[in-house]
Amino acid sequence: MHQKTRVKLRIYIKNWDFKLIWDENLQSFSGRLAVFRKKIEKTSDKMSVALENWDPNPHWYTPLILYSVIYISKFIMQILNRVEIHNQEAFQKLANRNGRGLLTYSNHNCLFDDPFLLSLTAPVSIVRQRHIAADAQNFFSTKISGIIFSQGQCIPIVRGAGMNQPGFDYLKKVLREGGWVHIFPEGTRNRNPENGIQSGFTQGIAHLILDSKPIVLPFYHQYMEKVLPVGGRFPRIGKKVRLVFGESLDLEANQLKSLFGAKVFDSENFRDSISQITDWTYKTLKALEDKTRNEFPN
Repeated sequence: MHQKTRVKLRIYIKNWDFKLIWDENLQSFSGRLAVFRKKIEKTSDKMSVALENWDPNPHWYTPLILYSVIYISKFIMQILNRVEIHNQEAFQKLANRNGRGLLTYSNHNCLFDDPFLLSLTAPVSIVRQRHIAADAQNFFSTKISGIIFSQGQCIPIVRGAGMNQPGFDYLKKVLREGGWVHIFPEGTRNRNPENGIQSGFTQGIAHLILDSKPIVLPFYHQYMEKVLPVGGRFPRIGKKVRLVFGESLDLEANQLKSLFGAKVFDSENFRDSISQITDWTYKTLKALEDKTRNEFPN
């Protein structure tokens, strides 16, 4: 996207958010989404068109798409390739969370890290519950792709548009209601994964944590870029992939205060809190990467 278009889109979304905050007739998420859609009809920008193609409501064909994607992913990864999963019990014990939201996050090496990897992490009944932040332009550029990825519970995020957009609102809603959200805080695929995870995590993960106070669980994986290299159209076969779960942490209010200070929720400290939490998620995943590379050098 050209810089001129990006700036225009940011201003546009900020205006939308201001109106929604102060208009008492637009309390529901569906109302907010409807207003946003009316506004984006005025522009031909590709990002806006992508949001037009998003339909978060379930339909009769939703299970068909979900189960098809999950089982195709299992076939690609378990039959055509080989996957080692370590510390999987750290994830499986979170199946019953007593209504607490779950935020998982990982490095991002391959266009289809999700669903290829996440489809292997738990029984299908649990895997189908996940929602994932997805790039609006890559996955919602046409009506057909919009239908497929919407029903696959992908949520479009417009890069460079900040937090005030429907996708992030929806992810917060899922977490508040006790659902499962996965996010790639690197923000884009790592073109050189052999050099380690990319620093400078996007701050969206910190906003989700501060807003919904979820249980968080990082995991790190290796060699997905060999299964589907950048620019590749079809998955490769005969590759070995490794997935390692870290340890979960319940980031309820008191835990957040313990980690980031008593003023973590104070409005005047908001920017510092977001920065601290973002840095913490990077360091946590980086430590898991270092641990994995030390234990499994090949």
